[in-house]
Amino acid sequence: MFDLPLPARLATVAAFGYAVGCLNAGYYLVRWRTRGDLRDLHSGNAGATNAGRVLGRAGFAAVLLLDAAKGALAAAIGSWLAGTWGGTVGALASIVGHIWPAQLSFRGGKGIATALGAFLVVEPFTVLACSGIALTLFAITRRWSASGLAGVALAPLVGGLSRRDTTVFVALALAVAIVLVAHRDDLAALRRVRGAPGPGPRDAGGGGAG
Repeated sequence: MFDLPLPARLATVAAFGYAVGCLNAGYYLVRWRTRGDLRDLHSGNAGATNAGRVLGRAGFAAVLLLDAAKGALAAAIGSWLAGTWGGTVGALASIVGHIWPAQLSFRGGKGIATALGAFLVVEPFTVLACSGIALTLFAITRRWSASGLAGVALAPLVGGLSRRDTTVFVALALAVAIVLVAHRDDLAALRRVRGAPGPGPRDAGGGGAG
């Protein structure tokens, strides 16, 4: 494998990362426990938050950990095979696979848990810093979706300030763009809540760890 040129190794990493990302823990656990399709229940998102609505706290925790673990695995294997480039390609491919899994008609989760796991391997400081920002915002606003998405959106800035590595910065920016596209309905809901007169709900959308 290491005798292969870098482009071939990156292609292998991308294929592996995508395949691992397609293994959607929420969908398969709910299918196994209830025979139902998680994407037809509640928010319709095949991620940890929606799985928790069906399976309870233990189900939420299991899906969150499994989705994060597959991102970490893809990034770790990619780093082993092709260094920084491989780690970032593996991370991005696993996120894409989670959100758009081929075997589930390209309807998966929203990628936050998988992105957290993947970038804990590639850029741990940025993940920890942005998680701290999100938790601080949540403590102030009590709006989890808005706080979490703000933490995600700040990742390229935090990564760029903490580590002057163009490859990692570009990967973070692409990952954030992909995750925000997956959360476009939640962002639209947050804009509607913000623009509505009078008191509104404390949070909006089906966001969270997807």
